Amino acid sequence: MRGKEKNAMNKQSEAFSELTSKMTGWNPLLYGNLPYILGYATSAAAFRLVAIEEGNGQCRATTILELDILQHTAEALKVFYNLGMLYHKMATLSHLACACDLRPFLADVRGKRTLVLLDKVIERTIKRSDCEDTNDFERLIRIYRKLEGLKNVKSDVTHLQTVELLEVKWDKQLVVELSPIGYVRHPKDNEVSQWLEHMLTALKHWHALGYCHGDLRWGNMVCVPGHRSEYWVLIDMDESREPDTKVIDWNHTFRGDTLRFQHDLYQLGKLLSGFSILSDNLKDLHAMLLTAVDTPNMTAEIALAKLLE
Repeated sequence: MRGKEKNAMNKQSEAFSELTSKMTGWNPLLYGNLPYILGYATSAAAFRLVAIEEGNGQCRATTILELDILQHTAEALKVFYNLGMLYHKMATLSHLACACDLRPFLADVRGKRTLVLLDKVIERTIKRSDCEDTNDFERLIRIYRKLEGLKNVKSDVTHLQTVELLEVKWDKQLVVELSPIGYVRHPKDNEVSQWLEHMLTALKHWHALGYCHGDLRWGNMVCVPGHRSEYWVLIDMDESREPDTKVIDWNHTFRGDTLRFQHDLYQLGKLLSGFSILSDNLKDLHAMLLTAVDTPNMTAEIALAKLLE
């Protein structure tokens, strides 16, 4: 249930308008596959309870009841009492198949990063004091500004996150709001081609911007839920570097090598090794990815074309 509360200086209609504005993008990752969720708007004693449907960026709110809780106290108490039973029924019907370890609107500190799950975005905060040095902090700003630029380019779906907001506060911390919201899920055997297509597409676009990702692993690939279909997105660009500018000094098979685009392709091939049932085309592509480091002209675009043959 979501609510918006205002004092007597504001009209209830203002609270209702803010509530519906916030809920235009509520995500099944947060609420499960329910046809609607409940919301309320208040202004002093004025109370409105609504059912909110998810509708592709449009919030459809239907009023269930509207009353003054001081003038109709008994009726209000009945509503609050019965809400508990309604919530229990909704929980049994929600089929929340998406496992998300972030709790909405609560800060989650992970190493040197702070994440907050909001209605439509993940808010990510990076402090300069947590970076290696000022140059490292400025590198991260450049990376997310580069990613932000994709939002203004009319192109095919990139399968990269979209930077909805970027702020540098007092030259001490970087705050970015990223969408869409997803969850970690390995593809099923019949989804491997789709997952691989999405990851190669993401790498093609990221490499075209002049950056290696540097850290392809399951934790950095999220599945975005939807009512009709799901898709995968590549996230977390913190280890991204321009090619041939950084010696790999983190947990990586080729630790000690200078990072190149082909190292990303190799890491993707290693993930593909975890699937036992592969078509002949996928087996051939798998071999190409695993030998990418020794093939300087191998690119994500070539691999994607091979996949789509």
